[in-house]
Amino acid sequence: MKFEEIKNLIDGSLNIEFGLGVSDDMIRKAEEKLEFTFPKEYKLWLKNYGWGEIYGEDIFGLYNEEFNSYPNVVFTNLKMRQENFISGK
Repeated sequence: MKFEEIKNLIDGSLNIEFGLGVSDDMIRKAEEKLEFTFPKEYKLWLKNYGWGEIYGEDIFGLYNEEFNSYPNVVFTNLKMRQENFISGK
């Protein structure tokens, strides 16, 4: 399925909420903070939506540069590292 087809499905669906997308600069800052490069598909999603929710289920993403709350992918990843649920890099 092509991205435009997915975008049309999202835009026409009920019970789905998405952000408006984030800048390349915010994505770069998030990658630097995590010391990790996001896959190109995830970057495309971040640029177009930033974050999302489908029927109450969060899709982790970016929505502000403070990276200081859930469901921000940077905040959540760093918190899980701190609590030894996952390892860095």
